[in-house]
Amino acid sequence: MVVMKIKFPEKLSIEVADSVTTYFLKRGSIPASEKDDLRQEILLKCVNHKKQIMGNYRGESQLKTYLTSVFFNFGREYIRRESRNWSVDHLEFPVKETIGNSPQSRLVIKEEINRLQLILQLFADEAAKTRLFLKCYYRILILIQDLSEYEPSFIKFELDKLLLNKEFSQYSEVYEALSEVSNRVENKHNKPDAVRMWIKKRIMQIIKRLDGRFGTSNYSEETLGILFDYMTEEQNKEEYEYAE
Repeated sequence: MVVMKIKFPEKLSIEVADSVTTYFLKRGSIPASEKDDLRQEILLKCVNHKKQIMGNYRGESQLKTYLTSVFFNFGREYIRRESRNWSVDHLEFPVKETIGNSPQSRLVIKEEINRLQLILQLFADEAAKTRLFLKCYYRILILIQDLSEYEPSFIKFELDKLLLNKEFSQYSEVYEALSEVSNRVENKHNKPDAVRMWIKKRIMQIIKRLDGRFGTSNYSEETLGILFDYMTEEQNKEEYEYAE
């Protein structure tokens, strides 16, 4: 096991905390009045757990990418804890993190996550591509693991420069970036609109399977995005979760 002995990056930590806080604000996950409190919470946990944070860094990704993942989960913990006290009038749209706080709701969500994971497995060789492309489409944080599962030689193709730590403001930017990704890895010449149609088709395929033969569920593109966000959160929780 390789132990990385790196001095704690205070300046970089502040930069990443600002970026993660802005991400949650733009996504509508927090009201504007909570921005400073969330930032302070992230930095406080960073200071309290800096030895553990740096001890778990293995150098498999850029330090900024690693800290972004850690701080992202710190932010989620804060939102789950504090969101019950917020008025929905302060938010642009319902907060995903506030959905399903009851034990019954959490059980249902877990069952739905399991169903989604099984459906993704049905895409076989395109399962990793589906996860990566939909995470980009739904503006979910991209991790090194997402890139390596899609293409083990992702550094060779410079996929990290195309997708990591990127904030896409428009769908057209997502389609353009993903078309470049697929063209490099799959040796194709797809245009952004071809990627758009692929993503839309894949979303409809997943929704159709989730809804079932008898329409027992009623998913939309938006609610699939919420479920996808929950699924990726569960997948990353154990790796980046730290005790209070």
